[in-house]
Amino acid sequence: MNNVFIGTRLLLTAGVCGFFLSCSTTPEQAQELARVNDRSLTREMIEAHADASQQLTDAQIKMYANRWVISEILYQEAKRQKLDESEAVKRNLEDAQKQLTIAALLEKEVISVPPEAVPETDVQAYFDKHADEFSIREQTVWIGTAIFRDRRAAERFRDAALGSGGWAAAAADARDGGAIVEATDSVLHTQSTLFPNELWRLASAMKTNDVSFPVKTSAGFFVIRMLGSLKRGESPPLRFVEQRIRERLSVELRQQKYSDLIETLRKKNNVQLFYAEKDTLASKGE
Repeated sequence: MNNVFIGTRLLLTAGVCGFFLSCSTTPEQAQELARVNDRSLTREMIEAHADASQQLTDAQIKMYANRWVISEILYQEAKRQKLDESEAVKRNLEDAQKQLTIAALLEKEVISVPPEAVPETDVQAYFDKHADEFSIREQTVWIGTAIFRDRRAAERFRDAALGSGGWAAAAADARDGGAIVEATDSVLHTQSTLFPNELWRLASAMKTNDVSFPVKTSAGFFVIRMLGSLKRGESPPLRFVEQRIRERLSVELRQQKYSDLIETLRKKNNVQLFYAEKDTLASKGE
């Protein structure tokens, strides 16, 4: 899936580069990959348009270069025929520039609003009003887990977790000592997500604030801290659904910002509409 996505993006980028920019001449010391007359494509150009989180393969770079060559020879031939000076092309370029500029404005003023911008009070109010939407569908345990390579390290951790420092301090010490394989502080689990089965049987029988003895599994020795349990129909703590709520409310926040932006710009500009309401209704009925 990722390769298909990257490939598609590269093809589109090649087309845009060839048609609109025709790419620049090769910078000194750049790695040149292709050339059409006086226009060059470098590896740096490809990497600048690619997804920075994905490492491009040689096959993807080759595909991009081949598409760029096709795009470039078509573009240069169109320029030789002076098609870039046609009214149709000029109109399309103007429309494209307009839409890209509008998109940049909306990205800056509206879309860039992150979920974290939603006020805490709004998140809490939404949760209180819509708690039923997040209700648990099956029995769930709220636990912390720690996994160790050997039993003695797990036992020492359990003793420390029951001491004055508590779970967090014990986990920090275990990490510093390299004894712990993995630890979670607070996670919701159902029977289908907590395995092997002996862990579920243990967790479902524990009481709040209990810390289990080490349990041997194929992944190592587990120690479980019980933080609570939820029955079917109960709502989880807000922290487990907060991000989902923020994402929902951020959409509403963007919609409101868009409406506010349009209203502000209407007042800022001299806007005139030269049609009557009855004409609009009549046209809808035709």
